[in-house]
Amino acid sequence: MCEREKEKVSSALLSDMQSFAITTDGWTSRSNCSYVSLTVHYINKDWEMCCHLLETAKIMTDHTAPNLAAGLKDALERWKLPLGKLSAAVTDNVRNTCLALENLDVERIGCFAHTIQLGVQKAMDLPEMSKAIGRAKRLVSHFNHSCKSSYVLHSKQRDLKHDEQYLIQSVPTRWNSTYYMIERILKQQQPLFAALIEIHKSDLMPSEITAMEAFISVMKLIVRITEVICGEKWVTLSGVRPLMYKLTVKHLVETPSDSRLMKQMKRVLLTDLQSRYTDLSVREILYQACLLDPRFKSLSFLSEETKQSVMLAIEEEAIVIANLAATKEERNESGSEEPAPKKKKSKFMSLLEDVWEPEVRANPEERAKKEVKKYLCIDSDPEQKPLLWWKQYSSQFPVLSKLAWKYLCIPATSVSSERAFSAAGHVINSKRSCLLPEHANMLVFLAQNLK
Repeated sequence: MCEREKEKVSSALLSDMQSFAITTDGWTSRSNCSYVSLTVHYINKDWEMCCHLLETAKIMTDHTAPNLAAGLKDALERWKLPLGKLSAAVTDNVRNTCLALENLDVERIGCFAHTIQLGVQKAMDLPEMSKAIGRAKRLVSHFNHSCKSSYVLHSKQRDLKHDEQYLIQSVPTRWNSTYYMIERILKQQQPLFAALIEIHKSDLMPSEITAMEAFISVMKLIVRITEVICGEKWVTLSGVRPLMYKLTVKHLVETPSDSRLMKQMKRVLLTDLQSRYTDLSVREILYQACLLDPRFKSLSFLSEETKQSVMLAIEEEAIVIANLAATKEERNESGSEEPAPKKKKSKFMSLLEDVWEPEVRANPEERAKKEVKKYLCIDSDPEQKPLLWWKQYSSQFPVLSKLAWKYLCIPATSVSSERAFSAAGHVINSKRSCLLPEHANMLVFLAQNLK
């Protein structure tokens, strides 16, 4: 079954893929074995976003950059994925992974979800916020481990006509679980307090309600952004810069109505976000992805100077692609044994041949420039999905469509690799901790691809 599914994935990669991106991440199983996942992302010829888990390989050596680079290169060769078609790799900010990709001369983009989490964690570590989160965790833990207290809480929810909901326990590796935990506490605040009074647990009564409300107010938009940007079936990279602009210029700007804690959290988050994606080559990729997304091609969040720079970069890359296509056509024509048959003039045009000059075909450079100019001038619906737009207009923009395949296939996050480890956690559980690495790899591969 695994071999059959691998053949399907390999066939799809070889036939449909123009350019591709990868994500990779590390994980340690219950049996204390290290695994590295590899996922591939590309846009097929029908302009559909595709994602496949390729491997969940056990690492037998030290996690040094040269070892990781060699393992990644071997995996790409096994799947016949040339580095020349690799647009970028998306990973978290672990140093050995960054150096491994640098050794392979692969452009690396930091995971946007991980970038957000680093800033949010700093805000959560503020003394006042840390105290409120600690209190919330103890409160939830008590109700989740006490049958009597849980029964009293549900009884109070019914009496006060609240939804009968369990409290949510936060998970250390997912900051948004802390948000959902606090949100549920605030929503169930009235029956919760009534239950605490009845079971004589006033020491668990949260006095940090104001801090929790401030946390929800600041983090609500960031949670929504995290949920949207982690998708696999739609374009996400082009949204990174507009979303960062919204956060840094709008949402995280202090206002007179903000409480002292809200101002502190906004300040910490803003400082951290402004220090991210400062590498020039990464910023260029993010800007070019925006330009190739019909929704954001106006680049309204950039200065005029930066806009011109991005447009010039796209134009130069389009010229390179147009020249390569023209060279390929010339080679095909010169390599053919029989000369191409001359096209016969139509009877109508033969009547006008002495007064009508046929249009001379523009050279590749001029065609590429015209194509970019035409693309920038055409109106587009901001609500239309970018891949559907390209499916409709790709025939009009043969050069730019290749760039769209290249840049829009890159995911904004490495969540795909993390999802693979969630599946691996179910496969390599406490009762199956002695699975051989090759068996674990096959089972996780099937779990992710056999859908």
